[in-house]
Amino acid sequence: MYSRRSHLKTTPAHLDNLICTPHLGASTEEAQENVALAIAEQIADYLVHGTIRHAVNFPSIPSDQVPRLQPYIDLAEKLGSFCCQIFEGGATEITVEYLGDASTINTAPVTIAAIKGYLSPILLETVNFVNAPFIAKERGIDVKETKSSDAGDFQSKITIRIKAKNKESYVSGTLYSKKDPGL
Repeated sequence: MYSRRSHLKTTPAHLDNLICTPHLGASTEEAQENVALAIAEQIADYLVHGTIRHAVNFPSIPSDQVPRLQPYIDLAEKLGSFCCQIFEGGATEITVEYLGDASTINTAPVTIAAIKGYLSPILLETVNFVNAPFIAKERGIDVKETKSSDAGDFQSKITIRIKAKNKESYVSGTLYSKKDPGL
């Protein structure tokens, strides 16, 4: 679970019912060997197959999906960042619309990239693929997705809509040659 120290009203030293201990999950020799083997397997899996597993700041994506998803992830993050820069005030809703070919992909990591892109420019703390959804929820931002096979004149399109009380902004982007993002 994501938490921020800035939200604490008191420090752990002032809580008489709190005991802090270091993580001891791999304190035995056998456990340390198992952790070392698991890490070696994860690195080998990445080097051989391109699969990223159990990363702290990147979503787990099967290696066969990475080449197709990565351009969409990059596009969504840039669109989210651009929305943040043109939208004044606090957002209450972010909707990521997937149109055309984009509606057929695994949208979960792409939506997270859009959230990360939107939140990163306005927060002092680090926003990554793991904590972005938690930060959005914490800030009262409702995140939605829609999908449609119709992308109009485009083969594929992503639109990000940002809403607040009485206003809405949106920005759309596409991939040229299935890899180059365009606004």
